[in-house]
Amino acid sequence: MPFLSKGQSAGDYASQALKLEQESDYLHAATLWEKAVFDDVDDTLKQTYVFNRAMCFKHAGEYMLAERTFRRIDRNLLTDSMQIEVLYQSSLVSFLQGHGKSADLLLSESFSIAHETATSHSSLFLHALVLNSIGEFSQAKSKLKQYAGKLTLPADSIASVMSAIDELYDDSEPEIKRLAKARKLSMFLPGAGLFYSGYPGKAFVNIGLQVASLGFIGYNVLMMNYFTAATAGVKLFLLFYTGGVNQLEYLVNSRNEQVLREFNSLVKDFMLRDGKTF
Repeated sequence: MPFLSKGQSAGDYASQALKLEQESDYLHAATLWEKAVFDDVDDTLKQTYVFNRAMCFKHAGEYMLAERTFRRIDRNLLTDSMQIEVLYQSSLVSFLQGHGKSADLLLSESFSIAHETATSHSSLFLHALVLNSIGEFSQAKSKLKQYAGKLTLPADSIASVMSAIDELYDDSEPEIKRLAKARKLSMFLPGAGLFYSGYPGKAFVNIGLQVASLGFIGYNVLMMNYFTAATAGVKLFLLFYTGGVNQLEYLVNSRNEQVLREFNSLVKDFMLRDGKTF
């Protein structure tokens, strides 16, 4: 990292930060951008420095720091095109952290700005992925079609892409498991919620344990060990019964996250097969 002398100006820090970015030393560059922010008196230029600092964190894979830094930007001081860029990058780092709903809100705000840029087009594709990640497939398909409609392709090619998008969602749209339904099934029929959630192996184990605990209760009743049956036996049964219900939240969410990731990968592979990027 370059030596920081007391006489350096904001412009000096900015120049050194750019050099460090070229060397992929993003975290040190981020420090210099912060120095430039505090040393400059131009409020508009300060927003550019904060944006550059946030981008350094993004390139370094520090998405949480990037998200926090993007929030510091006063978008009222930015042009429409720069506001769209900030909202796009903010939504991207939110999405990369798994914050789909936050990313959705940021992108929706960017579309309210009546100004078309290349980033506006990219935002449509990103928004489709974000909406897929939160299970809003109908809206995601609409965004993907908007994105495809703006591609620089012949009309017949765009029509083919639109048709293929419909086919992709009709054939591959994942089924989202509902936690409330899984819990109700497990409460009325042991293991049913686990079957519904896509974990038949865990369901059989849970059913087996509950049957075994009932067998333990029955055996102790036959042997006239009523106290053992009423205490240890019942406690074991309730432990396995409630255990099956309690683990559903984690299992349902894990399965949904997995199928949504797989579907988004399918969508990305489909849209990028011709070398298009977002």
